[in-house]
Amino acid sequence: MFIRSLITIIVFVYSASSFSHQVNNNQEWHLIYEYNLRDNKDNALSMLEERYNSLSPGAEKLYVSSLIYDFMNRYHQPYFGRLIKNQPEYSEMEQSYVHALNDESNGDFIKASEHYLSLLDIMKKKNDINGKMIFEYHLCKVLNHQAQYYKASYYCSALQTHVNDNSKSILPLHLALRVIANNQFFRGEHNNALAAYLHLIEVFPNHGDISAVYNDIGNLLKVIGRFQQSETYLLQALNLRLKSSNSMKLAQVQHSLASLYLEKKQFDLSLKYFKSALTILKSESNSYGLGLTYIGIGDAYIGKGNHQLGDSYLTKGLEFAEDLENQKMKAKIYLALAESYYQRTLYIPASNYAKNALSISKLIHDSQYQSSSLFILSKIYAASNSYKTAYEYYQTYSNIELANRDIDNRKAVEALDLTKTNFEQEYKRSELFNLNRYQALQIETMQRQSVAYNFIVFSLFIIILIFIYLNRKTKRNAQVDSLTGILNRAASISTIKAQPHNNNSEFNSILILLDLDNFKSINDGHGHPTGDLALKHVTNTISSKLGKYDIFGRLGGEEFIILLRDVDELDVKYRVESLHQAISMKSFISESNQTLKITASFSYLATSKSLYDFDDLYSILDQALYQAKQNGRDCIIDAYNDPIDLPSVVYSSTHS
Repeated sequence: MFIRSLITIIVFVYSASSFSHQVNNNQEWHLIYEYNLRDNKDNALSMLEERYNSLSPGAEKLYVSSLIYDFMNRYHQPYFGRLIKNQPEYSEMEQSYVHALNDESNGDFIKASEHYLSLLDIMKKKNDINGKMIFEYHLCKVLNHQAQYYKASYYCSALQTHVNDNSKSILPLHLALRVIANNQFFRGEHNNALAAYLHLIEVFPNHGDISAVYNDIGNLLKVIGRFQQSETYLLQALNLRLKSSNSMKLAQVQHSLASLYLEKKQFDLSLKYFKSALTILKSESNSYGLGLTYIGIGDAYIGKGNHQLGDSYLTKGLEFAEDLENQKMKAKIYLALAESYYQRTLYIPASNYAKNALSISKLIHDSQYQSSSLFILSKIYAASNSYKTAYEYYQTYSNIELANRDIDNRKAVEALDLTKTNFEQEYKRSELFNLNRYQALQIETMQRQSVAYNFIVFSLFIIILIFIYLNRKTKRNAQVDSLTGILNRAASISTIKAQPHNNNSEFNSILILLDLDNFKSINDGHGHPTGDLALKHVTNTISSKLGKYDIFGRLGGEEFIILLRDVDELDVKYRVESLHQAISMKSFISESNQTLKITASFSYLATSKSLYDFDDLYSILDQALYQAKQNGRDCIIDAYNDPIDLPSVVYSSTHS
């Protein structure tokens, strides 16, 4: 109570005098403004007006105009920027900035980013560090919203550099660090993002509204499966926002909590928070939020087994999606409805909804929703005994999944190219700037510029080398399975396909497909960490038996592929059996210090022909592996010579 009273006295003293003249520290001024914004909106508006009027046209005045816009928007009042006499250039910039803020608020991120890029270009020409930071911040944030995470990372990185170098930043430190951490989160750098969020908590200003950071951390922890910690942070965010007057922020954290409990299958708690958020969103007439919340409620009721009620909420969400013309939301709802009808074995409506989702995802070029639509269609047709159609959908799904990985890698490379291009543009601007100064400065200044020029060229050369290194490192990492350290699916297949034809008919290539037996029971009985230990155990066991030029990869789950090269045809059976026995004979220690063993089913084929037609060979091995499972597991099937009792159509099966 004493500390709170002391802060109140300090705020009162500042309010009674001129903020713009007595508070020189921007961070301190912003802290006092946020305090007033929570407790005394009239004082907060007075602070904004006084600060704005006291500043000369420039980056700081622009930033204060954005705070005025946020204030007016908070209380549903219009704001279009201001015209300042004899300052047409600045007035145009401010109006463009406010237009961008308004576009961003309305969800038109493309228009907003166009405005921000134009304003950033102006600040670069002026060489205004604070101005560049403001618009790097907005571009980092708005590109995150557009899911252009790799492109956003360029502006986030530039912002991080300016934050480190500028101790007198106009932009509050905690705002900059949050969008940078968000970008790491969205790009899947979960450990780095979590470390950044925890650092953000350490530097967050006292008495600032930290609830948004807690909400971000809670969502991150949910994604990486740390549900208990996620719940702790989200409940902290909820407690803080219950004390706030901002109902939309309260609805946001309620939605986050509801999504967490939905993930944990605690459907009653999920419904409680979804419905609380729904009440707020209805009062605010927030159509986008209402659409998402109806989807969440529908999913929760379906999870409880009340499909009819769940479908009705999904249908309500579909109405909002159609009003908003939000194709992605419509695709999400169609997928949820398809899953609901599939669970009830109502395959005709299930397939219709899944096909609607597929059509929309193709229309909006969303590969993630295309992949989900194709996968559920393969499940529906397999359950309907239409195995050929199911296989065709599953094959298309597999191709898209592989293509998505290539796209992610390409986006990373494009981000590096964007960085290189921007650095080149920066260099050209710097060169022009130096040329203008060259005409006005004396010979001594020209000599200093020559030194600076050489330094820039050297720095650019170093930066390009770094980006080349990072590009190569990214490509290498993209080929490795993160859990086991061996080749991942895409890298395994491409490496096998690239193997040269064996000219010596006495030596064969042995292609082995293996699947761990009863792996699900290990996960269920001993926990997923023990399952991970089992995968690593098998990987280490097999790797110790392979030659330098043999190929070993994980196709996914508990399925592995092995290529043994240049094997004498008399040794084929022995080599395969030795690998099979190596797995079954070795034990490993579980997370609870129990000694466990695991077995595997093998299918193999020996050939001296080219392996380029891997898909055909894999299909043969897959059928043989299915036969091994049918034979009772822990056995070996020669895909070319042993009898295989399968239907004529190709099955797409998940091995246990």
